[in-house]
Amino acid sequence: MDELQSEMNWIIQLEPDKEEVSALRRQLSNYNIARANVDGRQSIAIFVKDDDGRLLAGVYGWLWGECLEVDYLWVAE
Repeated sequence: MDELQSEMNWIIQLEPDKEEVSALRRQLSNYNIARANVDGRQSIAIFVKDDDGRLLAGVYGWLWGECLEVDYLWVAE
């Protein structure tokens, strides 16, 4: 374990490079697809509106297999 720790450099970025974030997502997706044998995802949104059509709440994310990832969630005061 000490050998592995000595080979790692922790880099903290407050404004991460978009390409590196994309590479991170790709690596995670590739791993999950290979292990779960599920490919493809579908975006989903649920909105709550009043009788006049005003937005009261909403959630947006995506479905993959039997998982839901929430990207945005908002509820009016």
